[in-house]
Amino acid sequence: METALTLAQVAKLLQVAPSTVHALIKEENPEKRIPFIRVGKNYRFFASDLAKFFNIDLAIIQTFINKETPNV
Repeated sequence: METALTLAQVAKLLQVAPSTVHALIKEENPEKRIPFIRVGKNYRFFASDLAKFFNIDLAIIQTFINKETPNV
């Protein structure tokens, strides 16, 4: 199962303010809208969707996730 990132994690990954990610969620043009799902009132973003949307290597996102996720 793929890990879903939070809005704050995506902002940190992209090195932008959370408000910038929120603006991408609210984008009217579907081609410019960042792919997301709603979980209650929260937004979640799948790494594979982000890689396609931003045209970046999925391994970069996975490395970020591994650094952000503490070992349990």
